[in-house]
Amino acid sequence: MEIVHCEVTEMALVTVVIPAYNAEKTIEKCLDSIVGQSHKELEIIVVNDGSKDATQNICEIYAKRDSRIKILEQENKGASAARNLGIRYTTGKFLAFVDADDDVEPSMISTLHQIYMEDSRIDLVVCNYDEVIKGNRISADLKCEKIMSQVQFLRNLFRRDSVKGFLWNKLFRTDIIKTHGICLDETVHVCEDLLFCCQYGLCIRMAGYSDRRLYHYVNMESSVTKSGFSKKSFTAVYAFEKMQKILEPLDDITLSQGLNDHYVIICIQLIKRLLKKQKSFQGIEMKQLFGIIKGTDWRFLYSGWPWKYKVVYVPVKLVSRLWGASL
Repeated sequence: MEIVHCEVTEMALVTVVIPAYNAEKTIEKCLDSIVGQSHKELEIIVVNDGSKDATQNICEIYAKRDSRIKILEQENKGASAARNLGIRYTTGKFLAFVDADDDVEPSMISTLHQIYMEDSRIDLVVCNYDEVIKGNRISADLKCEKIMSQVQFLRNLFRRDSVKGFLWNKLFRTDIIKTHGICLDETVHVCEDLLFCCQYGLCIRMAGYSDRRLYHYVNMESSVTKSGFSKKSFTAVYAFEKMQKILEPLDDITLSQGLNDHYVIICIQLIKRLLKKQKSFQGIEMKQLFGIIKGTDWRFLYSGWPWKYKVVYVPVKLVSRLWGASL
């Protein structure tokens, strides 16, 4: 795949895209952390995703104070559609995504931008973060190389303790996104960010990493990933099917095993949620999930994922092989 190149100059314009839906309680703290960045060359795009509260009014007040802030509006279509709209209007050389619930360190953009300036081969920069749960901050403590090759980055995407598939702890190059037509899949509601990062990773030469905790992620218990089973949560399966297809040409065993292991985790989580909802092992979705587990590799038992998943994996794998198509 052809990789485009750009020269990184000092204080390049960075676009920050913020999808916002009914974010009146958090958007001020979020915007304060962005307008206060030490890197001043910013374009801040807030996409109001059909909010019913005071989100729009608050953003308009901020836009009057700071000309770098632009507000886009759309009917409620979800965060992926909001981010895609923001991407279309992006003019910065680099692009960051920040969620309206979260906030960032004042030095986040400058730190990530500086890594680009230090090595012309770098096409993506990742930072560490902490997770805020009920007011308590928990450090993520990611483990990865300071400089990663394309394959190293893609491998790390599927490790539980590495760069993660989030959009918000990364600084992307806009030219790569637009040249290759990379966007969020609006039909996928879980792991859509991981899919985006995977597609982007296929277009990079090297990735850089800062171990500084520059992003503060507020864990919202009501999110799709934390709630019970739904049609939206099942779309994670479609995300992994797409990633299997696009990564297959690389023919990297370690990468394939990492994807396999992560896919197992997703399927086990969905099986547990679906079982809790319908109280049986019947149904098309359940049959599909058992079919996926049946095709996975037993080497999952030697992965770095917690034992609580491995304990569930063994009987599910055995049952899927015994029941087969009759499940």
